[in-house]
Amino acid sequence: MIETKGYQYLVEAIPGVISRCGGVHFIIVGAAIDEALYGEIRSSIEKMGIGKYVSFPGRRNDIPKILRDADLFIIPSVKEAFPLSLLEAMASGKPVVATRCGGPEEMVVEGETGYLVSPRSADAIEDAIVKMLKDRDRARYMGENGRRRVRESFGLDTFIKRWEELYKDVLADTPAGSPNGREVAEIILDLFKLSGNKGLNSVRRNEQLEGLRSKLRRTFLYKLYKLLRRG
Repeated sequence: MIETKGYQYLVEAIPGVISRCGGVHFIIVGAAIDEALYGEIRSSIEKMGIGKYVSFPGRRNDIPKILRDADLFIIPSVKEAFPLSLLEAMASGKPVVATRCGGPEEMVVEGETGYLVSPRSADAIEDAIVKMLKDRDRARYMGENGRRRVRESFGLDTFIKRWEELYKDVLADTPAGSPNGREVAEIILDLFKLSGNKGLNSVRRNEQLEGLRSKLRRTFLYKLYKLLRRG
């Protein structure tokens, strides 16, 4: 939980949603990285008397299950690049409410896969959530559209093309199109080199291979690949 994620604006929107829609519950997933901010948000929730409507389960490994049980997904961020959590929610068939803060604008089709709202606006977030909760048929329609959009625009075929372009960039010795692409390419090339190096003893080579694999697993493209494979 950090300030740029905009959770404070979501929390400010919750009383209005409760007043207008009744029985709702918000699950805010993620580690409390900024302890001071986390404390402020928990304090605000207590002051507004909405504690029973909000859960903070922390970092979770069962995100697919949480998404499966959810009615919608919200990203109230002040700025985002290409949030995998949003892609994951869309791939799960969930309608989304996201702020116009960069990446989400490239991913969400306004009114078709979800609603895009102004950042730092609790009122805008509230209105979008209420609109979605009061029109369940429309919400289901947007969720299915989102699932289809992920499959068609961010699916494995598209992913494979990105890898092909990345390799061409490396071979041509030009900067990769993706800011993370060159990093991935260099790691993979190192893996190939190390795998073929017969001069290293097997223990040392395995240690270095595992180190490179660990680096690869932390890159954006690898996380995207795993998400798309799961979908």
